[in-house]
Formats: sequence, C-alpha cells, structure tokens
Amino acid sequence: MAASAPQACELIDACRLLCTQRKAKHRVHRRGAFIALCYWVSHGGGQPKLRNLENMPVDALMLKELNSHPFLKHVAGFRQVRSHETPHSTPDNVLGVMATCTLKLFQHYVEKLGQLYTRDPTVTRVIPNTIFFVTSYNLGPRTACFKHIDFAHLPFGLCSITDLGFYDPSKGGIEFPPSATILIVSGIVAHSNVPVEW
Repeated sequence: MAASAPQACELIDACRLLCTQRKAKHRVHRRGAFIALCYWVSHGGGQPKLRNLENMPVDALMLKELNSHPFLKHVAGFRQVRSHETPHSTPDNVLGVMATCTLKLFQHYVEKLGQLYTRDPTVTRVIPNTIFFVTSYNLGPRTACFKHIDFAHLPFGLCSITDLGFYDPSKGGIEFPPSATILIVSGIVAHSNVPVEW
C-alpha cells in the first residue's frame, strides 16, 4: 500500500492548484498558513440537528476524489461498519493502531457513530470505512501548523495524523518519516509541527 503514497501526494498537489481556497484570505487560519480542504459532520452554530457541511462544488469534487484514493482510504479506514450490524457490534477483524492500542475507545467510536448514522440516514460518513467524524487535507506544499487545540474534538478521543510528502525526516525535529501516522489527544493537548528541510 505504501507504493501508492507518491500518487496520493501528486493528487494532493493537484488539488492545491485547483481548489477555490487558494486565495490569500483562505491561506491563514487558526491551524496554520496553508490551504486545507475539510469534510466533516457539524454539530455547532445553532444548528437544530447534525449535518454534513457543504463545500464549494469544485472543492467537493476534489474531496470526493481524495476520499476515494486507495492509499488515503487505507490510511483513514479500519473496517467498514455495515448497515445490517447493530450499534453494539464491534469489528471482527480489529485493525489499525487505534483498535490495537485503545480497543475500548475504538469500540466507543464504532458504537456511538454507528448509532448516529443508523438514526439519521441524511448524515453520511466522511469516508465510508472510517470511524472519524472529520477529515482534513492540509494541502501544503510545506505544511507547518500553528500551535493549537482542536477544542471541538472529543476530549478523550484520538485524532489520526498522517504525514505525506518527499523529504528527509532526519532534517527535522522529531524523525517522522513520510506516510507515518500518529494518534494524539487533539482536543486537550496543544500541538503543532515545524517545517522540515527537503
């Protein structure tokens, strides 16, 4: 699967050049000075119910392509929870770092999000085989995040961060190689990263 990471990087580069958020006013936000394409289920702002937030048509098409890329689906996904399964079902082939290290938390995500999607079919999964509520693609080209806390995230939940690109990991602070994934408690821990020399 790692062999398709370069193609995913090429797709991300293409999306950066085409997306509607390439204007200067969209490049600086609370997470950093770079373009980010996001797809998530929203629960704030006075909404009467949960809903998938909409993007501009061009961005929505790019997100659909990103979310369907085999490597990115592999990174984001575990095992799809099928519609015939009860909300209390747990995967019979527990995959991924989160399921391995924090099985009860993983099961909590599967159960609670499964209940949501079962109750409200108008709300759809960000990526069909993920248990996360949000997917964000930081389009770079050299993404360095400001120090921030994702205050809307589940306080005891985990956020999955995967780094893509072509760089020498020994020339940064912590050696975090391309295509590596880390899980952090993003809702209560301030986090950031520094640029890495290419």
